[in-house]
Amino acid sequence: MKVSIIALFISIILSANYVEAQQIELVDYVLYPCEESHYIDYYYFQERVLEKSLISDTLTLLIATTMNCGSGDVAYISVSEDTIHLYSDFPDSIPNIDDKGDTISWGEPESYDCTCCFTLEYTIKGISHNQYVVTINDKVIEQLPNKYIFPLVNDFGDTTVFIDQEGYFHKKTYNLLGELYSERKESSEYSNSKLYYKNGQLWIEEEYDKVNGVRKTKEYSKSGKLINYQENIEK
Repeated sequence: MKVSIIALFISIILSANYVEAQQIELVDYVLYPCEESHYIDYYYFQERVLEKSLISDTLTLLIATTMNCGSGDVAYISVSEDTIHLYSDFPDSIPNIDDKGDTISWGEPESYDCTCCFTLEYTIKGISHNQYVVTINDKVIEQLPNKYIFPLVNDFGDTTVFIDQEGYFHKKTYNLLGELYSERKESSEYSNSKLYYKNGQLWIEEEYDKVNGVRKTKEYSKSGKLINYQENIEK
């Protein structure tokens, strides 16, 4: 009789664990648009957990990652004892739509020759805590505040290159005396270039709004006086 009670107790525990495991499921997934807002994003973009939010038994994870531009339409998860494995991938097939909006056939998804920075949102039901290790496509990621790897500075003798926390690419060039000669700040939407006199005074500055095609050029004298200004709009 005692053995039967113990066996029943073990059976109840195993059944409870099985039910809890069965209840863990991905209930929502959002793929936010590809971010192409910076010059060399995907080289320095830091894959990470942006946010964790546990309400009752539902965990929402906001993930930053890089993938092929055409990927991310399909998501699935698996959960082990201490790890939540997140996956984002291509669909097995995609519909071919005619001019009337009707599906006429199915084909393989297209892989693009580009990489994008994506934000993914997973909503998982049946989670009892938010202390799980998180992986995205089998890579462990941590919750980090900064979007880009920082600081990241490379020195090439007379040139310094770095990426700031906003993802802008910077390049500074120095003359043989170690004085700043030129500098450049750039993203895919904006660039700013500067040249300097030997006395350190700003000589020429060019701003380029790539989105609107507006280019502004300013030239200064060695005393710092504006002597020339041009603004052009590209069509």
